[in-house]
Amino acid sequence: MAGELEGKILWRGEPGYEEARLKPARSEADWNARRVDRYPDAVVQATSDQDVVAAVRLARERGLKVKARSGGHSWVDSSIRDGGILVDLSQLNEVIVDPATRTAIAGPGTKSQELFPHLKPHGLCFPSGGCRDVGLGGYVLQGGFGFNGGRIGLAAMNVLAMEVVTADGELVRADEHTNPDLFWAARGSGSGFFGIVTRFHLRLHPLPGAVRARAYFFAADDAEAVLRWSMELHQAGAPAGLDIGMFALPRFAETVAPGALLNLWGVAHTDTEDQALAALQVLESCPVASRALVRTPVMESDPSSPGEQLRDVYPDGLQYVADNLWIDAAPDQLLPHLRDLLTSFPTPRSHLLFHPFTQHDLPDFAFSMEGQYYLAVYGVAEPTDNLTDEQLAAWTTTQMQRLEHLSRGFQFADENLICRPWPGISEAHNARLEALRAVHDPDGLFHSYLLG
Repeated sequence: MAGELEGKILWRGEPGYEEARLKPARSEADWNARRVDRYPDAVVQATSDQDVVAAVRLARERGLKVKARSGGHSWVDSSIRDGGILVDLSQLNEVIVDPATRTAIAGPGTKSQELFPHLKPHGLCFPSGGCRDVGLGGYVLQGGFGFNGGRIGLAAMNVLAMEVVTADGELVRADEHTNPDLFWAARGSGSGFFGIVTRFHLRLHPLPGAVRARAYFFAADDAEAVLRWSMELHQAGAPAGLDIGMFALPRFAETVAPGALLNLWGVAHTDTEDQALAALQVLESCPVASRALVRTPVMESDPSSPGEQLRDVYPDGLQYVADNLWIDAAPDQLLPHLRDLLTSFPTPRSHLLFHPFTQHDLPDFAFSMEGQYYLAVYGVAEPTDNLTDEQLAAWTTTQMQRLEHLSRGFQFADENLICRPWPGISEAHNARLEALRAVHDPDGLFHSYLLG
């Protein structure tokens, strides 16, 4: 069966295996320097959907398990497992756009910021992710929170169909009418999906007429006031098309302004520039806006420019450990618990992301976990910090455990089930997912969630 592969297959112990294990074939660097002591039996660097079919059939023949990787941007390297075959999809990155029907076909290895140049000339967009190197495969499967998502929905809500290699080694179409069980499970189950998607059929949307952004940087003493204001604004109703969020990052004191800790940012997706400017003006209603250490001018933005800015926050080659929660709480319930977090960052690059979230009228699919606020913590270390993965994980895990009583679950994008098991989909949807797994993958060919 290996003879049917056009792409490479690298068995453990062969030259090139270690590099292939740690990073996708179409990647310049292993972006996360965190140590991963898990070793697949082989890595298949697929160049076509038939390579994926051949890899799955080879695994069945040899009694091995299978896991797919699209961009390799999982914080815990969820695709790297002990034993079995790792199927690297990074080279499946073809994009075909049909502007007349506002649809596109894209491979799972298409990186978030590679999609936009194909769409922009046609005045179209898709809710692609902010970090440039995230592969479309894992991003869509976990739900997909991205560009203009408050208006056009999650990435998974904008998938019309997909092509899936099943546990039987067959390539099938899955949509609402054909193989609907696979279609239901793939949209939101993240790394728990029991198949490999080789193509996504995407619904596209017109680009907003104006996308404008602005940022403010505050000292630590003003962080709680800004967070409270953002929560109260979210409850009262922010202007239509305005997306706001906050980073608390000690390194801002070195790179932005002395004493800076909290970055408040706003992005307006509107029909006209006047509407965008009016929406961003609400940032001035923050009671400590006049105390901002730095205010950026209003800037034009698009799905590629936020990715460049985030690259400064998440450069390649550092140690990363992440965890997150959906939060449903009033300011007086949440903010006292954040005081310790805001003073406990283990390194200058470690940080908090807080994002008032526009919840959606969800279709019936596996994705089923949202909250009023998204809160994530990232333990980040440079080599000179001399911190172990365990030390970074201890901080992220402890901070999230302190807040679990305010949460129903988390999102799969930034999860750490190894350290802190917590629901990623609702109990009912998880039961349905496992029932479907028993039908479509009764032998457990595909690795599921990476647990401790």
